[in-house]
Amino acid sequence: MNGRAHLLLTLGAGTLGAAGCLAGPQTVALQRASNEFACPGDKVAVVQRGDISDSVYDVAACGHRARYSCFWVGQDATASVQCVREPDPSASDPDPIALAGLPRPPSAAAYPSNMLRICARDDGDCLARSEDGSWRWRPPRHEPSQCGGASCL
Repeated sequence: MNGRAHLLLTLGAGTLGAAGCLAGPQTVALQRASNEFACPGDKVAVVQRGDISDSVYDVAACGHRARYSCFWVGQDATASVQCVREPDPSASDPDPIALAGLPRPPSAAAYPSNMLRICARDDGDCLARSEDGSWRWRPPRHEPSQCGGASCL
């Protein structure tokens, strides 16, 4: 599959979704944080840091924060995602729990509330910091496709 590094499967917390879909980077980051901090998956918030890199994920799990770089290993149907722990995000970086609590537009209803994405420069369907420093949802620029019952970008 081309562009696999940019594929983002937004699946339910701690689930792998329908048969045939591979666990995406956000799901693997969520599972890793859940295991690493002995925290239930529904208590973990994951934010893809598109403003840093599409492969960087900040997580908040039961009072802990961590940053992971996640990447696909392999090139065919047996490919899997691996996440490597980076230095923890600084206190000035956005808090995934606070971002997960922001109001979401109807267009975001298909995405789990504990999995968000901070926009890169010209992305859509993600969170962007406004001029006043607040976080706001940037509308989608395209419709997400479907992957066996899970939403895929």
